[in-house]
Amino acid sequence: MAQPGWLENFDLASAQKRYQILATMLIVGLQFACAFGNFSVLAFVPLRDPIEPGSYHPRLVLLFNLVGSVASGIFSDKFGRKMAFDIILMVLMAVCFLYFSGIVVSFMFFIVIIAFLGGATSTVGAIFISETMANKMNRGSLIARQFLGELFGQLVSMITIIISSSSVSQKYKDYYFTFNNRWMSVVVATATMMVAGYTYLFWVKRIPESPRYTYFVWNNSRKAASDAKRLLIREVTNGEEEEATVLQNLTFGLFSWEFYNLHGWHLLGVTATSFVNGINYLTQLLFLNLIFHQYALLVPPSKPELLLFLAMLMTVTTVLGFLCQVFLIDRINRFCILFACFCIKAVLMVLVLLETPWKKKDNITELCVYYVLCNIIYNFANATNFVVAAEIFPTRMRGTCHGITVAGNRLGLFLAIICLFVAGHYFQLILGFLACINVIPGIAASFLVKESKGKTLEDASNEHGLE
Repeated sequence: MAQPGWLENFDLASAQKRYQILATMLIVGLQFACAFGNFSVLAFVPLRDPIEPGSYHPRLVLLFNLVGSVASGIFSDKFGRKMAFDIILMVLMAVCFLYFSGIVVSFMFFIVIIAFLGGATSTVGAIFISETMANKMNRGSLIARQFLGELFGQLVSMITIIISSSSVSQKYKDYYFTFNNRWMSVVVATATMMVAGYTYLFWVKRIPESPRYTYFVWNNSRKAASDAKRLLIREVTNGEEEEATVLQNLTFGLFSWEFYNLHGWHLLGVTATSFVNGINYLTQLLFLNLIFHQYALLVPPSKPELLLFLAMLMTVTTVLGFLCQVFLIDRINRFCILFACFCIKAVLMVLVLLETPWKKKDNITELCVYYVLCNIIYNFANATNFVVAAEIFPTRMRGTCHGITVAGNRLGLFLAIICLFVAGHYFQLILGFLACINVIPGIAASFLVKESKGKTLEDASNEHGLE
């Protein structure tokens, strides 16, 4: 394949570790802030509007998270990954400052912006890591580490909720006042720390735009080689900086016949698996609802105790799920992970149908085991879809395709929340439906996902359209 020498060796196995560490810290920090904002806000939503608590609903967060994923992917493909990060961080800082200072007091506005930025960060962060910091041996684990920021943000928000619940008055006005001054200060402090890291990373160290993006999208081989020299320890020779003759100049768009021939089925497969996995989140919601019901029967209901129990349950699933993502995703083929996750999830649903744990009393241990297993499988499959979408598409449309994949997952979550409202009356029917969608569309769609483990981005994405 006719391409410059620096790109052939740009696997970043010899990249300076400090760039990987600092950039990963930035992305994780953004994920932490967005996850913390989402979960803290949603936990206090009923307290802000006790008359109509249903006026603020998690479906709103999922909707704008979906829009943020697609919009940021398109923007990063048009204007570059670094500029997308610039805008995300500046908007996040501006929103935190305006809300904390009292200039903007709309609670809905804060929810919408944080949800939008959460989706934008996940898409741009995965693309930036895959193109700039990872090699073919550790790309999956590095991209999966984004979930560390999101999961850690959920845990910290849960701890904050527990402390606030046990220390403030039960009256609405007092709770509202304390809530604004406590958890919002944490959000602003987090954003301030991110600005310090961002200043050091992008303006002091001057980490450049992704060299792959510069070469394949801007068609500027000399600048791409110069940027690669700043990321690699070794020197890029003059011969490598010369223009390379590309075998085929890919100019087709997302809705063209050429894209359909090369990547249409891949996009359908990874989006479908992501969508089915999003619907599978309904199982966590169902088991969590049953666990709370059983817990209320065993222990006198108390809000701090319930929240503490939820935090402990989330801690277990977070740690186990994160370990699976980071340590196994580069050791097992992507297809095998998705295929196994859908098969195991279908088997679990059949077991639940046969054992009917929701009809038993004092069965909280069995429900917790089912919840932990379902949550681990969901996180593992979700991280795999997240990684594959950042690997198998060409550089010019990698952000857009990744955004579509994330949007498929959010759409599945949206439908899962809607189904939760009727699940109490049709519990067995819902479980049978979940088992069927894992067997039929889930396993079938996993065969359409292109294997990318152990391949460079150029080989995994068929960058030159040779196949």
